[in-house]
Formats: sequence, structure tokens, C-alpha cells
Amino acid sequence: MSSTENNYVNTDLGNVALNSCGEYNADSSYEYLDTVNYEGGSYFCKVEFPKKISGIAPKAGVSTEFWQLLTIPGDATSEYIKLHDEVVNKAKQVETSRTAVELSQQEVEAAQADVSQMRQDTQEAAEEAASSRDSAAGYAQSAETSRTAAKESEDNINAQVTEFDTHVAEKTSAAETAITEARRAAVNAVSTKQDDATQAVTDEGDKQIKNVEDAGTEQVGKAKSAGESAVSAAGAAGVSAVNAVKAQQTASIKAIQEAGENALQNISNGVDKGLSEEGKAADAKATGEAISNLTEDTTALQKRQNVLVGSETGNPVSCDDAYSAPLCGLTVYGRSTQDGTPTPEAPVPIVSAGDGGSVAVNVTGANMLEGTKPGVKSTVYGITYTIDENGVSITGTAIKTFNIVLHDDTNHRLTRGIYYLTTRGLSPSVMLNFYFIGKFSSDVQNQKVTIARDSEFSLALQILKGATLNTTIQVSLTRNKMTTYSPYREQLLTLPTPNGLPGIPTTSGGNYTDENGQQWICDEVDLERGMKVLRIDKGAFDATKALAEQNVIRDTYIETPLTPAEIAAYKALTTYAPDTVVQASDGAGIKLDYQRDVNLVVKNLEDVIASMTTT
Repeated sequence: MSSTENNYVNTDLGNVALNSCGEYNADSSYEYLDTVNYEGGSYFCKVEFPKKISGIAPKAGVSTEFWQLLTIPGDATSEYIKLHDEVVNKAKQVETSRTAVELSQQEVEAAQADVSQMRQDTQEAAEEAASSRDSAAGYAQSAETSRTAAKESEDNINAQVTEFDTHVAEKTSAAETAITEARRAAVNAVSTKQDDATQAVTDEGDKQIKNVEDAGTEQVGKAKSAGESAVSAAGAAGVSAVNAVKAQQTASIKAIQEAGENALQNISNGVDKGLSEEGKAADAKATGEAISNLTEDTTALQKRQNVLVGSETGNPVSCDDAYSAPLCGLTVYGRSTQDGTPTPEAPVPIVSAGDGGSVAVNVTGANMLEGTKPGVKSTVYGITYTIDENGVSITGTAIKTFNIVLHDDTNHRLTRGIYYLTTRGLSPSVMLNFYFIGKFSSDVQNQKVTIARDSEFSLALQILKGATLNTTIQVSLTRNKMTTYSPYREQLLTLPTPNGLPGIPTTSGGNYTDENGQQWICDEVDLERGMKVLRIDKGAFDATKALAEQNVIRDTYIETPLTPAEIAAYKALTTYAPDTVVQASDGAGIKLDYQRDVNLVVKNLEDVIASMTTT
């Protein structure tokens, strides 16, 4: 005689039908679909399984967050009778599912899915019953829910409109600031550093003189052919700059001063005519930089052969006119955030950059795709691919469709902002999957891509099964528009932050202004000076108050020298020519000072004058 043993898993699915619990008892616990009688009416518990509630009584005659009104004092309504019948029928179906559960663990999972759907159906049936207030008094929950949803939608739209208005105002303010700063830079350049600028230009050498002289000759020709006063003023600035270089030791301070004054007049008067605010800001910046770059501080100029120094602030920061050389300066700024609005009853933790013990600073070239870094060779599914300075070389016949990953956000996250995608060599057999952006089977050149949400973006080359290949693929994702291909290059600087790197927003007096124009008072690591500056008393943070309300600014700042190892690691960093991107982890801010390529600067000045000539 044989026996059979059924192996099954007991699974608590909770209530799958209304479960009568009699009169409400404040000492009892209730879960999803438990029903109680209370002050002549009946209610069922709405909390999501497996949560339970205790001591929260229904509210007579209405539905609440925790209890759904079924009947008001008196007889049961026709809607409730219909609801009850539907629940009974679904309960019978669930009993059948329970029998199936006992057969195997696989069927348990299927039964759980069925029960979950039945719960949703039951909830929807209850809410339908509640929406019939016109025909049965007391059932207004669904209508209230709809009104609430509509109100939330309206609030969201209003918030977005407000945010957009704020954004426009910030950008307008930033444009005005750019004009002001350009004017100030030009004035300071010609008024405070005339002697130093003349000597520095002399030290630059015959090579730089030749470059600027050639460019200046072309600029003079263009300026003479244009009759407009704005072009003449810009041309005079270029001619003055060229003459200052060409004359070297005999160049007079007056020539440099006249060039600066002409440029400033061009910004204030000539350029203003007929240009938009954005156009004025762009011309002001270009002209101001062209003049100020010829009058850099003498001490800094004598330290380097390439005398032009640029500066970028934000995170990330990028430049497209870098000269391959050690950094001129690098400062990392702190930042603190709160994920929510704190109250004394509900504090919200304050998180600072570097709370994990360090802040990573990544210096890369133009290409942001770490999968294009040279040095990889692999054979997979009949395909051999090699990644080198020229791109991804692919040969062989694919016996299976597979991917070559060029970027994975889980390891190198793309920050929000605008990028440019450029490809060479794509085909229907070798496609680029840019997840959350699109699939590409033909080449693109500097296609604008906006990363505007917190998703994990990735890029991969997809090799199709059966493809016979002997080709080289180039893929670039850059911050600035590219003209020539370059693979991924990277240098990493890790700054120890045992106490974090905090910072709070402020309306004035900040030591750092981010890319959005927001000022911050924050701790900073000034690598050029070799100092860490503490401005925030992190121990005084109060999680019950918003960041703007914190009283944590030190009366006296504390400066601590960096270690020789930290300074040596910083001095080893160099820029990539002509494109360099610098990013910091944890949202920390960056100020990058770098050597500019004089040839590119002159070319940019040429382009500015040429654009004025054609208008």
C-alpha cells in the first residue's frame, strides 16, 4: 500500500473578500478588507496588505484614509448588495486559486498574481460604489478623489509655470551679469595691468608673434571692408592687439589702453545696436576676453610659455580651447542638500558632498564614453574587436547578435545637460543603441542630445547575427561640438573628506557661484594654494530647519594645509587639447583655471570679427 505526500507552501495572502469583524474595537488590529460596524454604519479597512491599523476608528457616515464607508445607518443600499455579491463571487474564485496553490510553488506565484488582481478589482468595485452619492447618500469618495487629483494636476501645472518663470528670470539675470563682468574685465585689463601686459606679451616669443601677426593682418582687412561702426570698433581692438604683440618691447601702454577703450565702447554702444540680449552678452564676453587675455597678471604669465589663462565654474565644467599643460588652478567647493521640507515634527537629514569620506574629481577629454578608451581587444561570437586611438575595429562573422558596451551609467553617470553625438561607420549590421534616446543605423554629426532626467543612460554597439564585418566604428558623446575624433581619456583625483564638504545656499556673500547663478557659502579645497578652507560648522546643522535657515557659518574661517601627496596628485593633472571636461562627485562645485591655446584664441577673435562683418 502506497501513500502520497503533497508538498506545498503555506502563503498568507491576506483577506481576499470582506471579512466581518463585528463591532469596532479600539484594542483590535485590522487589515485589508476587514469590516466593522460603527455607530450604525459599516466600513471596510483600506490599508494595503500586509499593513494593519489599530486604534484608528472610522468616521461616522464618511470614508477616510483608512476606512471605506459601506453603509450608512439604516438598511444596506442596493450598491452595497451588488458589491457584496461581487465580492462573494470573487471569493469563490480565490478558493479555487487556493487549491491550485497547494500543487506547486510555481502555481503559488500565479495564484498570488490572480489574488492581487482580484484585490484591485475589489477595491475598484468599492470605489465605484462610493461614487454613487447622488443615488445613495454618503458615497462620495470617488468624486472626492477625482477632485483631489484635478487639484493636484492644477497645482503641478502652476508649479511648473512658476519654475519656468523663475528659470527665465535667472537666465536673464545671468545674461546681464555676463555683460557687466565682460565690461569690468575689459576696464580692469586696460587700467590696472598695462605695464605687466606689455612685458608678458614680449616674453611670449617670436612664435606667438607670428601667429597673432598673421591673424591680425586678416582681421585688419576684414575690418577695413566693413563700414559699420561696431565692426570698426572690434577691428580696432584686434589691430591694437596685433600691434602690441608685433612691436614687442617698443609697444606703448597707450596702444593697449586705446584697444581696451575701443572694445569697451564697442560693448556699450556699437554692439548694442540691433542685437538681442543674448547677442550682446555673447559679443561682450568674446570681446572682453580677447582684450583681457592680452593683459594677464605678470606673475602668472612668467610661469608658463602659453600666457593665456581661462577659467570655468560649475559642475561639470568644459572648455574647447585648452592647451595641453598642467592646470593653472583647481578649487573644489562643498554642497549640502535636503531631500524634503523639514519640520520640528519631521526632521530631514542634511547630506553633504564627501560624506562618504572622499570627493572624486574626474578630468577627461572631449569624449565622455568610457567604453572607447584604448587598450581593449576581445573575440566573442566570431567577432574580434579592438579599441584603439582610431575607434572600434571590428572583423569577422557574427554567429550571434551581441552588444559592445560604450557607456554604462551605473559606473560613469552622465550628468544633466546638453551633449553632442557624432558617429562614423554605422550600418544596419552595426547599430548604436542609445538607451532612452534612440537607435541609430546611420551616421550623425554633432546631433544635440539633452540629458534631462535621472535615468540610467547607456550606449552600446549592436552587432547583428550573420554580419560579416571589416570596419572601424567611431562614436563620440561630447560637451562641445567636435571636429575630429578622439577616444576616452581620463585622470582621477581623489580628495579625502573625513568630515565631508558642506555648503549652504545664500543670497549674497558666497565664496562660490554655481552654473545656475546660485551663491553658496561652503568649505573649499584650493589645490593651487594647497589649502582646505572650513567656513561651515557641520556639527551645528539642525535637521528640523531648511538649509537657508541654518546658522552654521563660522565666525573665523579655518585653513588647513593639504598633504604633500594631495598637492603632488593635483600637480600631476594636465588638460587635454583642445577639449577638457572636469566633473566632481556628490554635486560638489568646481572652479577650473587652465592654459588656453593662443592659436585657438586668435581664431576665435577672427571669427567674432568675421561674424560682425557679415551683419
